[in-house]
Amino acid sequence: MDTMDRKTATLLWTAKYGGYLITLWIVINFGTAGTGAVSTFMLVFALDSIRNFYLEGRHKSLSLYSLYLQYGLALGFTFLDGSGIAIVLYIIIVTESLISFPRRVGTLMFFLSFGGFAFSSVFLGLEAGRPPLEVLSISIINSMVLVFAYGVSYMARRQFEEKERAEEALQKLEASRRELEGAHRQLLNHSKQQERMLLIEERNRIAREIHDTLAHSLTSIVVGMEAAKKLMDRDLERARRELEKSQEQARRGLDDVRRSVKALRPRALEEEGFSDAIKGLSQDCREQGVQVDVQVEQDLDIPERYELPLFRVIQECLTNSLRHGEASRVSVTLARAGAALHLEVKDDGGGCGALVEGSGLRGIRERLEAIGGRVEILPRDPEGKGFTVKSTLEGVFS
Repeated sequence: MDTMDRKTATLLWTAKYGGYLITLWIVINFGTAGTGAVSTFMLVFALDSIRNFYLEGRHKSLSLYSLYLQYGLALGFTFLDGSGIAIVLYIIIVTESLISFPRRVGTLMFFLSFGGFAFSSVFLGLEAGRPPLEVLSISIINSMVLVFAYGVSYMARRQFEEKERAEEALQKLEASRRELEGAHRQLLNHSKQQERMLLIEERNRIAREIHDTLAHSLTSIVVGMEAAKKLMDRDLERARRELEKSQEQARRGLDDVRRSVKALRPRALEEEGFSDAIKGLSQDCREQGVQVDVQVEQDLDIPERYELPLFRVIQECLTNSLRHGEASRVSVTLARAGAALHLEVKDDGGGCGALVEGSGLRGIRERLEAIGGRVEILPRDPEGKGFTVKSTLEGVFS
């Protein structure tokens, strides 16, 4: 088994070679066949060592045949020795075949060892003249030892297989995590690219709008005023009419600019109203796994000139919580305090250490200060987490 840790492998090797040493000591001191049994045992030991140190790494097919040969030698040792110590060799064969070879091989070796040892025990006992009941009892007891060894080895193999499956699952999980991180990075890059493209497209649209409205109007005004200037000394009436035309052109140009600026308002803000537009932002965040709690004081009527800046500030705060704060919950609070309006956006993310205002935070501060707001940005709360943006706008409801 490839997933066996070093400590377990050392324990098994110690038990195996300890068993070999004990068997050798008993054979030498109490064996009945002398040199024949010792020689056979040494062949078993040598074959086991060759398989583990050479065949396992270079000749897998020969390794299996060496196991069958080892079993045959162990069976021969049983008849040569006759002391019953051969049970140790069978236990080693069964244990190693179950742990190091396919399960079917281990099961086959168990039945071969069980049958061979039980038969040889009965045969040798009866040949030695022992009572049949005693021979049968000893054979059953020794065979149960072999069954116990098989059971323990089988459970050890199951644990190794479970560990191997768990490690494979962990590796697959880690690979999936890396793939998800890569996909997340690609998605972020794509989102940033799309955001830049939308920004460029919006800038181009605004530039075209300005060109189509202001450029034409200003050109007409300049031409009209130049004409009025030339007519001033010759025809005051025509000069006055030219000035009136220029004045009317300026009014139309101003109306066009106002319509263009109004068109820059978000569609949700224009069509649904301020409160519903904020709720729409919170719904977008919920779809991305972040819970947003919007608390707007009932019957809070915010003047129109404050709606767009506040909408953009709340939008930027939610974006920061999603991208940088790794927050799971954000609260947005809008409440009236006399003639002032209080805004607070707070998340439960990790916050940050030293506060460095990038373009996003700088934009939040500039938008709020432009409409008379005092801004306070707290990178962490007293508990060491979360990010909070607070602002109080004076004179909103005066």
